[in-house]
Order: sequence, then structure tokens, then C-alpha cells
Amino acid sequence: MARRNPREYHLRVPEPLVTPLPRNMLDAIADAGVDLADTAREAHVDPSALESGMTFAEVERFIEVAWRRLDDPAFGLRAGCVLRPERYGISGLTAMASPTFGAALQRKARYNRLVWGDSYRIRRDAHEFTVFTEAPDESKPWSYSRVDMEFASLVTFGRRFASPHIAPLKAGFRRPEPSFRALYEEVFRCPVAFAQPANSLGFSQADAQLPLISADARAAEWLEFGARAALELMDDSGVTARVRAQLERTLQGDEPTLAAVASQLCMSERTLQRRLSAEGQTFRRVLDEMRRDVAQRSLATGKRNVPELAYLLGFEDSNSFYRSFRRWTGTTPESYRRAVNE
Repeated sequence: MARRNPREYHLRVPEPLVTPLPRNMLDAIADAGVDLADTAREAHVDPSALESGMTFAEVERFIEVAWRRLDDPAFGLRAGCVLRPERYGISGLTAMASPTFGAALQRKARYNRLVWGDSYRIRRDAHEFTVFTEAPDESKPWSYSRVDMEFASLVTFGRRFASPHIAPLKAGFRRPEPSFRALYEEVFRCPVAFAQPANSLGFSQADAQLPLISADARAAEWLEFGARAALELMDDSGVTARVRAQLERTLQGDEPTLAAVASQLCMSERTLQRRLSAEGQTFRRVLDEMRRDVAQRSLATGKRNVPELAYLLGFEDSNSFYRSFRRWTGTTPESYRRAVNE
């Protein structure tokens, strides 16, 4: 079989319609002195689309311009501390109506992508309630800041609606240690570690069980109904693009399962399989193609070494990753990286 030159591969990145950017983030950008409408125009985005909905490409252009104008690598932490409940979207309102802080985090995990947020993975044991999130593409200058904002906003939410004394047990970040480490400790009030395998925020089970002052069972029922409907309508480009986006958000070392992705997309496994089949796809094929694209992008940007990448993509070991990469491209990861950077 003839081998293809790595330069011949073109990454297929879907551009789904997204709901408005988080309004609290927009407020934080404006509070920092950045003109939102002018920023949108420079990014060739209709200013009204900031709160009515943008494509993935428009979001990227807007954030790129806003980030340059902010010129503040610690902006994510500062933005995560801005909390105006009246500006919440449906995912935030659904979390507010939850009975406990832990239940709110679970609903945030399910619905956060409705507001340009990253999906969360939650792990619970007898003592700890841990939230994980991942920014698979760390090539963007604001990628680390986005994780900072997500985690800071969860802590700020807990202190506002559960207890002002909530503090995580520990916080871990993939990013290298920044010059503003002290700000992390000020925001999280717990041990903070950098250069970790995953972004994680661990709370005690006692804190997770704290009741919310905003709890409202009837409102939660209706809000969750609306949030589920919003997820169904979120992406008009078909279920394949939604599965790809969900897979990329949740890759953190474990191989994603059909059951987990179907749950995140608020549908049954059978329904998801049927809808993928109608688009000529299978879950295994979408997962394989997404792994390939993330691998190529990560190798091209030089952000991860091969063992890290194999772990992130959910392979059992580096050898399994090597075999798959050769099947995709006809070459090795090292040869691919050299070829695209010549």
C-alpha cells in the first residue's frame, strides 16, 4: 500500500452553531475595559451574535481579538470570579435550582456546553467529589485561561449559593506553573499543582452535599426540560458533529464509551446508534477519526509528546497508539511531526 505524505491530510473540524458565549464572561471582558461591539467588528462578527449565537469559527475569531486586547494571562481566573446570577443562561439557572452543590456540578457537567463551556467528567468516592475538564487543543493562547475560568466559576458558584467557606481539597492544572501562582491560591484557597496529567478540582463529599439557598425543585424540573431540548437543537449539522465535539471535550485518558456520550447528548444508546447510522457513521468510526485528527493537530503544534498523547486519546499504551497512527497515515508520529514542521 502506498504511503501518503503527512502534508496531504486535511483535518476536518466541524463548525457547529453554538449558543451565546457565557454572559458573565462577556461582562468580565467589558469590565476589563474591552469594547465588546468593537471587538466583534474587528473579528468580523455581528455584535448581536455575541448573545444570539455564533459558529465555532466566529467564536474563535472573537476570542482571539478579545484576548489580544485584554493582554492579561490571568484573565481566566478573574473572569471566573465574576458572578451575576441575573446573567446566567439556562445551564447556570438549572444548576442554581439544584438541591445541593454536588447536584449543581452534575447539571453543569451535563449542560455546560450550551454556553461555550467545556464538558466536565465527575468522579466520586466515599470522601471526594472531583471534577475534570480538558482543553484538547492547547495551541491557542487562551486555552489554559479557559480552564482557569471554568474552575474558578465553579468555586465562585459554590461560595455564593452553598457556603462562603467552600474550598476545594486540591486543584490540579495541566499548564506549566505561571508567574501568577499566588492568584490561584487566593482564588481556590487550597493546594494547587501545575504540570499535572489532567485538569482536576476536588471537593469533599461534605461540601458536595451542602444545600443550595437557590434550590427549587419545580423550577429545576422545567429548566432541565428546556436544557435537554436546547441540547437537541444546539447543532443543526447532524449528530455526527455533536458526537465528535463531545468526544473531544471528554478525552482525558479513558476510552469514551457509547453509553457515556449518549448520556451527555441526552439520548439513549439505541437512538444515538440509529442517528449515526442514518448519517452513514458508527460510533467506533467517529471515535477513530476524531482521535486521528486530534493526534495530527497535537503533533503539528508540538504541544504533547507521544506517551502523553497516547494517554489523552485513551489508548492502552504507546504501542497501540503507534499502530493506529501508522494505519491512519502510513508513517510514525515522529516522522509526521518532522514532516509537517519542515
